[in-house]
Amino acid sequence: MITTTKKGDHRHYGAREMPYRFSTVEQLLADFWTDVESIRRKGRTLSLFTPKRWELLKYVHGHPVRSVRALSMQLKRDYRRVCDDVEALAAAGLLERSGRMVRADYDAIETSFRFDHLRQ
Repeated sequence: MITTTKKGDHRHYGAREMPYRFSTVEQLLADFWTDVESIRRKGRTLSLFTPKRWELLKYVHGHPVRSVRALSMQLKRDYRRVCDDVEALAAAGLLERSGRMVRADYDAIETSFRFDHLRQ
């Protein structure tokens, strides 16, 4: 004799299984797309911090530079790639540009992710 236990309504986040209160198909789809967008936003934030960008941030923190070209020469990296990284980090508020000068005037970067939408 085989016995099974019904797990009830649930959803998966990676290896975690979370309870889910099913109400309608429309709500299920809306919750699904909300979760997808949340994961995309987190992915964009996390993808900002590549190893090369961490290296660049650490260097600029200790050595404000007079230009992106000078920074690319100090890091021994392609100018265009460094320019793209500086633009991305400046857009995120992690680098300050004043004229051609590039600076990182802070001692820490703190970030947090809220998972309130996961609680039922």
